[in-house]
Amino acid sequence: MEALNFALCAIEYGIIFAVFDFLLTPRYNKLITVAAAAISTVLVYVLSDLNIVIKALFFVLWLTIVSSVLYRNKLYIKTAFSMLTLYTFYIIDVIFGNLFSLVLGQQFLDVFYSDILTRAIVCLLIKLVDAAVFVVIAKAFSKVDFNLGKNIWMMFNVVMGVFLAVTVAFIQLYSQVEQDGTAAVMYLILSLSFFVMSMIVIYFFTYLCSSFQQKQRLYMLETSYKSMEEKLSVQTENSRKLQKVRHDIKNHLMNIRVLLKEENYDKANSLLSEAIGQTDDINISIEKSTGNSIVDAAVAYKAAICKNRNIRFDYEFQPLPQLSINDIDISSVISNLLDNAIEAAAKSAEPHIFLKIKMHGNYLSIVVNNTYSNDIRQSTNGGLLSTKPHSDEHGQGTQIIKQIANKYDGDSSWKVSGDYFQTSVILKNSHNKN
Repeated sequence: MEALNFALCAIEYGIIFAVFDFLLTPRYNKLITVAAAAISTVLVYVLSDLNIVIKALFFVLWLTIVSSVLYRNKLYIKTAFSMLTLYTFYIIDVIFGNLFSLVLGQQFLDVFYSDILTRAIVCLLIKLVDAAVFVVIAKAFSKVDFNLGKNIWMMFNVVMGVFLAVTVAFIQLYSQVEQDGTAAVMYLILSLSFFVMSMIVIYFFTYLCSSFQQKQRLYMLETSYKSMEEKLSVQTENSRKLQKVRHDIKNHLMNIRVLLKEENYDKANSLLSEAIGQTDDINISIEKSTGNSIVDAAVAYKAAICKNRNIRFDYEFQPLPQLSINDIDISSVISNLLDNAIEAAAKSAEPHIFLKIKMHGNYLSIVVNNTYSNDIRQSTNGGLLSTKPHSDEHGQGTQIIKQIANKYDGDSSWKVSGDYFQTSVILKNSHNKN
């Protein structure tokens, strides 16, 4: 019997760590994960006689600690999966315990602790169901990018905490009362209904998160398309200017040569300055550089757009070290910040944007100050709302900025100072991707 109990513990924690390894981002190789599963198996076997409430609390804490060592994800993600895995095992045990108590005509606990053959058959069947349910759960969560907002994960933690607490309380109370066939049927229906409800909640959580992220990806594609259109527009305008310069440059050079022969150096210098000024209008670049080509390119194109829209654009840069921040993420943050600033500044009386990019310790700081028309909408929690006509279709840029800031253990904030609107974003240069 003891060998069977240990084997069942090994199967259970093998499933748990297999799910963790599939969904989370490991720090070490699989041998370390196997060792952690083995240690957890020994612990649960040794502590199997503990009260169910104490045991549940202990193993949620234990799994959270172990997963924090083994995986790179945020703590609240690992806590959520720790509670989810334990809850799933407990609720399936309750369902099949009631089912087999009806079939075998035994009390709830006697189903699990009767003769070794019955226990082996019942428990192995339950573990097969456990494995099948976890495959479904793992597939559902595999479609979700875990870089969701912290608030969303905290809400999921609360939901899983409630599910686990109710199930543990059910096991604690149900194991202490006398049962008959009618009670077993009622408890089976209740536990099965509770399980189905929890699976529906998990399905909707993963579905809504996946849909929200698909909407964000679509927005980013639309933003990229819009950015490409703007770049094409800038390049087309520069091409037109270049054709004009080519047309004029020969005449300018001939006139300058004549002026030089006549020793009219002032006019020659003036004409030369005018010719140089024409070429300045073609330049899509910034005078200072951060040393990061992605950052410089993103800023340069937005600077060119500002020039075409008669928005004064100033900036202050600090040479940046090698960034561990994903190129798409840094480009998306800068592009969305400057897009919002350009849109707001264009509506103001004296359009002006000032961009500052610096390192503060291990954090990249991006601050944008822009003039605005004093038109600001806020949500009830202090967040910004779009001022565009169809606000439900907009505001994605601000959400993406917040999501990327959260991904890199940073923050985004805004404030108003006089005639200027300031948006600040900080991103940690070394981070966990999930």
